[in-house]
Amino acid sequence: MTTSSSKFDRIVFTSDLLKVDDRLPNKAPNPQTINVDWIYELFATFVSKVTGLPSVKYVPDEQTRISWYHQMSENFSSAGWAKHYNTLGNERVAQEIKDALARSLVVGFEMPGGLIKILDGAGITYIDLSIHPIRFARDYFFGCRSNDNELANRIASMAVGSEYIDGFVRISKARSARVYRNRKIAPGSAIFLGQLEIDSSLIENGTITSSRATEYALLSLAADFGKVYYKFHPHRKDRAEIETILKKIPSCEILEVNIYDLLWAPEVFCFASLSSGSLHEARAFGRTTKRFISPAEDPYCPEQYAHGPTYLPVPSSIFTESFWRRLLIGDDTVLQTPDYVDGAFKLSLNQKWGR
Repeated sequence: MTTSSSKFDRIVFTSDLLKVDDRLPNKAPNPQTINVDWIYELFATFVSKVTGLPSVKYVPDEQTRISWYHQMSENFSSAGWAKHYNTLGNERVAQEIKDALARSLVVGFEMPGGLIKILDGAGITYIDLSIHPIRFARDYFFGCRSNDNELANRIASMAVGSEYIDGFVRISKARSARVYRNRKIAPGSAIFLGQLEIDSSLIENGTITSSRATEYALLSLAADFGKVYYKFHPHRKDRAEIETILKKIPSCEILEVNIYDLLWAPEVFCFASLSSGSLHEARAFGRTTKRFISPAEDPYCPEQYAHGPTYLPVPSSIFTESFWRRLLIGDDTVLQTPDYVDGAFKLSLNQKWGR
């Protein structure tokens, strides 16, 4: 991969161009704008310095977004967004996007399968970022992927290895062993991990999975394990619909316990969800998991994801110019790796003296 001016004219930061969130009072603005602004401020300076190219943001205005839905003969809604998430299905809209991103190196955030296919079809190179679902370490990780083989190989060479993930798991377990002592969990039970109402991970076959799927999953788990505990997503505000479902299943109850303490708890036999990213964390903890939405829809599931390359966790050096020099031009700078040992004593002990 080369970042010479012969191939690229600029760097473009973008994201999911079609997302509509029905929960918002004003659905017209793109809710992903905040993430485009975020990654632009974090990385545009580095990327432009390394490549010598200007960086811009591409987030179509409200009128353009609404016109795209009109051209696709879709309601401007979350249902319409889900239908076209992995396959845009409208050549006029696709061509507008191709024209806007032509001769650009695209740096995206959680780009959907439909946009990935447009970029691949037009031969447009991208680097796509996400918030990786491994979230129990000292800091979060960006997920990173690319459709360029050379870039993808460099990402793989910098990815956070299992040694570090396992180290963070061990420290987290040690902390929970001290913190979570008074456990009132039925042995052999299952934990169901709830999610937000509108989320791309809930899209399957062009449809946002409904609460009926949650009810089916809970009934299935109750039949298999007897006792099921429902853990709400920490950012979900509307709980009424789920609480109504839970009242119909006597063996299912709400459990308000830190997820990482639960991942340690020996009484729990299985962690289940429609598609929560925490299932990846559960597997890192060596726990049995059950996912109800096909892994073909999971961009963190290598060899099964059906809509493009998968994300790999990259270290905190992504916040430095050195990372981008190595990624974009192959600089052989040695990058700092995550340190799971630093602070491990205080974190796992969960007690504090002095300062």
